[in-house]
Order: sequence, then C-alpha cells, then structure tokens
Amino acid sequence: MLRYSIAHGSRQNVKNLYSGALRIFAIQIMNNQPISLYEDGSNLRDFVSVKDVASANLVIVTNPKSNYQIYNVSGEKLYTIIQLAKMIAKHSTKILKYQPAGTD
Repeated sequence: MLRYSIAHGSRQNVKNLYSGALRIFAIQIMNNQPISLYEDGSNLRDFVSVKDVASANLVIVTNPKSNYQIYNVSGEKLYTIIQLAKMIAKHSTKILKYQPAGTD
C-alpha cells in the first residue's frame, strides 16, 4: 500500500478540488486577484512529484518483498503555506496579501 503526500505535476488541473492551496493560489492568479493567506500561513505541507509517484508505484509492484507493506511517498522538503505563496508570487506579478482568518 502506498500513501502519497500532495502530488503535483506540470499538467495539474486547477479545477480539481483536491489540489488545495496550489489550486486556490492558481485560481486567484488567473482571476487577477492577490494571493490571500488565512491565519499565519505556518501550516506545513509536503509535495511529491507525479514522476516520483509513478516511480514508487513501479518499485512496489515489481518487488515481491513489498507485499502487504505500507509505504509513505513524499517529497524531500516540507513547506509552509506562506513559503508556497511566496514561491508562486515570485513567478507571477501578483501581490501577496495576508488576510487573517474570519475577515474579508
């Protein structure tokens, strides 16, 4: 059994509701809105490339010793939501806007 972190790739569909912060930030950019953060942005996320997910699947299905084992498939680094927002903002012309939870 494989358990994946947040998988991402170059052909990721922003309409997928399970894309989380990546989806929200991409929609804000496409709609010419500033990137918004709620709370303090310190929540940690781990992202794994779909290429690494495919490789992990191949390794597991071809290894008879992996039977009935549980494997976590994750990236190499944890990122806070604010780090993610800053990376996305750096590659766009959008303004990073901090918005505390419960305010509009």
